[in-house]
Parts: sequence; structure tokens; C-alpha cells
Amino acid sequence: SYYPNLNRSLQMTDNPPTTTLGTLIERMLPRCGAVILRNPHGVIELRGEDLYLRRGRTLSLYHRDTDRGEARSHAHLYVSGLTWARIVEGEGVTPCLGFWPNRKEETPKAPLTIYFPRFYDWAHDRQPLLENQAYFSEWVTKYGRCFVLESDIPVDRSRRVAAGFPGSTRLRNQS
Repeated sequence: SYYPNLNRSLQMTDNPPTTTLGTLIERMLPRCGAVILRNPHGVIELRGEDLYLRRGRTLSLYHRDTDRGEARSHAHLYVSGLTWARIVEGEGVTPCLGFWPNRKEETPKAPLTIYFPRFYDWAHDRQPLLENQAYFSEWVTKYGRCFVLESDIPVDRSRRVAAGFPGSTRLRNQS
């Protein structure tokens, strides 16, 4: 279950830190429970401890265990458009980091949501997973609960880089 805006007033800060979508995704991926993308036509959910972020013209989420990133389920996120993120918590559910186009949070569910590791073991009578709960507390203490997002700078990747590793250059005049 997902409870938008629950405890919202407790989480808002006068001066939330400024960061980028890519930076927050990189902070969440090492122990994320799920990445969920929503639009008016449907929902897609990516799961797996093997997800990684590749920066390019978009921010792309891939699975590590494939020869080609495009061969399995993956997502391409535009580098601008989401300008606000905050922790969403609810009684008895695992918290998540929700991303919205602005601070008004005009949609009942965030267009992009990344869940923290499960707080409860449902197969064992909802036993608390204390390690995951501690990880969440440490993450919030280190990074915060609300974030103003600046656009990520698009990166142009070329397969023809002499070093053999895709290099990158910043693109000009991108929005």
C-alpha cells in the first residue's frame, strides 16, 4: 500500500537540500526495494538488487546481469521535469522516496517512486526487518527527507572512444 502525503507536514523543511534526480537514484539503488514509474496509462515496476544507473541523454536504469542493457526490462528517465522529492511514510508499510514535477504534489501518487528495502517479512508473520529499518534511519539522517531537484546535465556517450570505454561529453543547449 502507498499512503501519499501522510506525515507530510512533519517532513517538510524550510531549506531542503538541492541535488539531482541522478544523484538521488544513485543513492537509492544499492538497496532499493523497487522502482515504480506511473503515468495516466499505467504503471511499470523494476525490481532487483542488480539495477544500476547509466547517464546519457537520459538517465537509464538497467540490470547488471545482461550482455546488453536493452535486452531486459529497463527504463529511460528524462533528465528534467521532476523538481521535488520527499520521503513518504505510512504506518505499517515500507517508506519510499517519491518524485514529483513540483512541490505541490498534485498527483495522489508520485510519477516516480523508489522504495527502500522491505521493513517487514510477510512470509514470517510480518516480522520487522530491523537491519532494513536501521538502513532507512541512517539514510534519512545522512541525506534528509525532502529535496529540491535541479536538472541533470545530459551526457553524450560514444562507442568510438579510443580508450575502449564509452566516454562522455556534456551536450550543449539541452533542456
